[in-house]
Amino acid sequence: MKVFILSLIHCIFFTIQAQEFKSYYKNIYQADSLAYVGKNKEALLHYQQTFSSVAFPYCRDLQSAYLLAIKVKNYKLAKNIAQQLLFQSGEIKLINTKDKSFKKTDQYKELENSTDSILKCYNERINHSYIQLLDSLTYVDQYIIRNNKSHKGNYKIDLKSLPENRFELDQKNFELLMKWVDSLGFPSESAVGYKTYNDDVWVLFHHNLREKQNEKYHLDVLKWIENGWYHPNSMMIWYEQYAQQHLKTTYFTTWDQNLDPENIKRINKNRSKYYLKSLNAYSIEKNGRSMISKG
Repeated sequence: MKVFILSLIHCIFFTIQAQEFKSYYKNIYQADSLAYVGKNKEALLHYQQTFSSVAFPYCRDLQSAYLLAIKVKNYKLAKNIAQQLLFQSGEIKLINTKDKSFKKTDQYKELENSTDSILKCYNERINHSYIQLLDSLTYVDQYIIRNNKSHKGNYKIDLKSLPENRFELDQKNFELLMKWVDSLGFPSESAVGYKTYNDDVWVLFHHNLREKQNEKYHLDVLKWIENGWYHPNSMMIWYEQYAQQHLKTTYFTTWDQNLDPENIKRINKNRSKYYLKSLNAYSIEKNGRSMISKG
């Protein structure tokens, strides 16, 4: 059996050093822009150079580069990116493709043959106990507090012991989460995987960091972003809700329908501080009430 070798991936125990992601976001956005205007090979080179600068690129960025590599028929690179994406995410769906030409290649066959060993490595490195803890908080957030019956979980909770207003549980839920952040580390994609980050971590921070009583944690958000633990897009909506409700202003968006150049300049300055794409990357419609990403 062919030995699976991937230069950036080793199935061993390791500690990920905190990365400086300040230039990462800027370079990824540049790659996105190049791809948007059809400069695909140049964009792909930009993605590669950016990925090599950090230990764990974001999975969505890897997926963008993977699909672009298939598009330009660089199948060897597509295979390598797909293997890294699978190792980081543990999600087969992220490397699914309908491209018939790629599927006929030896590179795709190598990708298929390496899948089991990569998933084994993923499951050996991922923090499963942390994932379970986060799932329990999301169960409370969704099923218990917000009565979302589509969220399933095998947890025994005495409903009679709960407060009549179950939204009172939100803060206790969040305080427990922040204790785990202190003791177990930030639940980033690299620590808990793509699915848990996007399903659990996103919703728990979204529902709680927008609240006035949790604004003391806002100073930590920039540190999380600059270390590559928390994507800027993950905080954009909740902070905008916080700003409009408590600061009585917009911060990242044109939702106030003020398209004056000075206001656009102010918003872009805020977006730059938190490593978000500038408003130039959006089609602004309905007098600012709608912002649609160009790519």
